[in-house]
Amino acid sequence: MDFNKWLEMYKEKSKIMCPESSLEKYFTNREVAGYKIQQIDMGKIKISSGKIIASDLEDVFDAEYFFDKFPTGEFEVTGSFLPEDEENDDLLLLARIKFTDQEPVLYREALYGNEDLEQINEPGDFIGIYINSGRACFLDKNVQELLMDDIQENNNSEQNFKLQPATEGKLHSNLEVRGINDNIIVFATDEEESYYPVYVAEDKDGNICQLVIQFVDLELDDADVDDEY
Repeated sequence: MDFNKWLEMYKEKSKIMCPESSLEKYFTNREVAGYKIQQIDMGKIKISSGKIIASDLEDVFDAEYFFDKFPTGEFEVTGSFLPEDEENDDLLLLARIKFTDQEPVLYREALYGNEDLEQINEPGDFIGIYINSGRACFLDKNVQELLMDDIQENNNSEQNFKLQPATEGKLHSNLEVRGINDNIIVFATDEEESYYPVYVAEDKDGNICQLVIQFVDLELDDADVDDEY
């Protein structure tokens, strides 16, 4: 299927490939679905090409970038999480890149432009990104190319690519790429192996204002945090 035909199907399917309610409350409220939550500043990400990758940290060399063209510049990354208690550690719920201060009015799944959309039939269905290391990340396509160039030029293995923490915490790390003006924001996921939806958020004028990964949906009837928190 060529991209134009795929895009037509995506526009139709995107109406059900979306969260049931706004995700903005996770970043503005102190409580969601009866759970007390908090927000954390994860630093700023540098987007130079407008082509963004969200993937498992160990798969950044092979990961595709989303078909949307995103704003370029330096943008805040924010996380929403359940704080630790006597029995449980902090649990990251969502992470987002905030491109503008405009409020989202529409969410649609961020995709690559080649997925099989025939499998999307029910509201809430999503394709998502596969994480199997317990670490997800955001990065610009140019960063991926820099890392690949470094491997080829220096004959390094993918496991030895040069990243250094600018900031590091339980829930996230801000990794600088070889000391140059590029970085990767990394998140600790709730499970080591799972699929997570990534959503493009648009404002009232149809402009992209956010990119959001949802790790946990507190509003699902079968949300598995009840036994932990």
